Amino acid sequence: MDENRAERVRNMELRFDRLVGWLGEDNMLTDEITEDYSVLDEYFRTHWQGDYEADERGEFPCDMKRGVLSQDGLYDALTEFEERTESDDV
Repeated sequence: MDENRAERVRNMELRFDRLVGWLGEDNMLTDEITEDYSVLDEYFRTHWQGDYEADERGEFPCDMKRGVLSQDGLYDALTEFEERTESDDV
């Protein structure tokens, strides 16, 4: 297992969880959530596909949390964030 890849996925998972949690509630937009969105958006465009493929090959421990690598989860969360913040004129 590539430790750098695993650490990246763990970091993205924490950000993903915060973003999804924010989307599930009626909270004010914070700098932390905006940063999480930006980092996750960059991740989706650069490293997500490779990490997803590594997961499909079984390169991560089966007990490692990695919802950020779900087929539609990250894309849907990013899209929902964009729609919500556009409609709120944030």
